[in-house]
Amino acid sequence: MTTKALERKVGRVERFFNKIKQCRRVATRYDKLAANYLAFVQLASIRVWLRVNESAVQEARKVVLALGYTPVPPRTRAEG
Repeated sequence: MTTKALERKVGRVERFFNKIKQCRRVATRYDKLAANYLAFVQLASIRVWLRVNESAVQEARKVVLALGYTPVPPRTRAEG
C-alpha cells in the first residue's frame, strides 16, 4: 500500500471518529462499563451511516425526477 493510499484511509478513520464524537456521551465517556460504551459507539456509528445513506437516496431521487420519471406510489395491503 502506498503512503498516499494509507493517508487517505487514516484521514477517513479520523473524520469518522470526529463525527461520532459529536455525541456528547461518546466524547466524554459517561458509561462506566466498556460494553455500554461500545453499544453507544455502535449507535452513534449507525446514526452517521444513516445520515450518509439518506443524503445519497435524496440525491438519487433528485436525479430520477430530473430525468422525468414519476415516482411509483407504494402498494397497500389491499392491492396485494
